[in-house]
Amino acid sequence: MMLAFLMLFGFGLFVWLVFFKFKWLKFTKAWAVVSLFMGVHVFLIFVIGLRFVTPYSANVKVVQYTIQLVPRLPEPTLVTAVLVAPNVPVKKGQPLFQFDRRPYEYQVRQLEAQLEAASAGTLSSKFKVAEGRQDQERTGICQVPATTLSRLGAKRCGAGRRRAKVESPDGRGRGRGNGSHGRGREVAPQV
Repeated sequence: MMLAFLMLFGFGLFVWLVFFKFKWLKFTKAWAVVSLFMGVHVFLIFVIGLRFVTPYSANVKVVQYTIQLVPRLPEPTLVTAVLVAPNVPVKKGQPLFQFDRRPYEYQVRQLEAQLEAASAGTLSSKFKVAEGRQDQERTGICQVPATTLSRLGAKRCGAGRRRAKVESPDGRGRGRGNGSHGRGREVAPQV
């Protein structure tokens, strides 16, 4: 490092003596570029050497490992409380900080409301199915679309039924002729 200082000082002294003190050479643009080039390179030796010698230590000790904590949350959240004190050991599973719970509580309430709506819809559907079965048992007639009856047979309506009413897919009864009248045709099941 000291050598770089000496070289920089020596070069500056050389330029001053040759061009300004004794005026052995005339200081032209070409000599100015050469002098600047040499001066910058000697200065770079100083800067690069400074990087490698300061600070320097032969024995290094790791005092404390630093662990970066990154929460895995779907959206940015505010920290509302830090639950540990500095320089105090923590145990595995101990909470370190607390986040703002309001956005997540809102999402929980919204999902609970959706769950209640879905369970109410399921309950309504179960009630309609039970009501339909009671109607079937009371009347003894099973109403099935014509395509389903031909594909599955009358056994789907129940083995004990004697008759099944056949309907067309458009909801009107299928009778003799063009099917314009509303009564369905009774078909004997294949038991």
